[in-house]
Amino acid sequence: MHGIWRSSLLSVVLVSPLAWAESPLQSTPSNERVVRGVFSAAVTDGGDDLAKVQFKNADSEKIKAGGLLMVGAGVLVAPSDSPFSYQLTLNYHFDSITAKNGDASFDRMPIEALVFYSSGKHRFGAGLTHHLSPEVEFDFDDAPHETVEFDDATGAVIEYN
Repeated sequence: MHGIWRSSLLSVVLVSPLAWAESPLQSTPSNERVVRGVFSAAVTDGGDDLAKVQFKNADSEKIKAGGLLMVGAGVLVAPSDSPFSYQLTLNYHFDSITAKNGDASFDRMPIEALVFYSSGKHRFGAGLTHHLSPEVEFDFDDAPHETVEFDDATGAVIEYN
């Protein structure tokens, strides 16, 4: 699934203000380890086209492997006296199209494990993402309900905050 890399890369830019609103490495005495919950939300784009829905008025919309919204939560661990921190998150990533006569959707559950290096107000990260249970669903009035399940997929993530 080519969309994993591209969607993660775009979500990097948009998620950063929410996931790292204040720097625990700067606000904590150097002899303490920081363990903090994190929340992230992102608008994502990219990846392969998975479905194209044609509307009666001749307009159409596509569902992409790297779209559209991702929300998640997890934990950040920052050892004392170290510029490195470690983050593990569980996310819900989805895209959908809604029409008068039905809808189509794509969703999956990415788990992301990243290592960050902090320098001043900058944070650079790299790691892995594993997408669980990716599936596309179609539910339109004039067609039978259909679900297409994909294999779980692993990809790379880079992030800058």
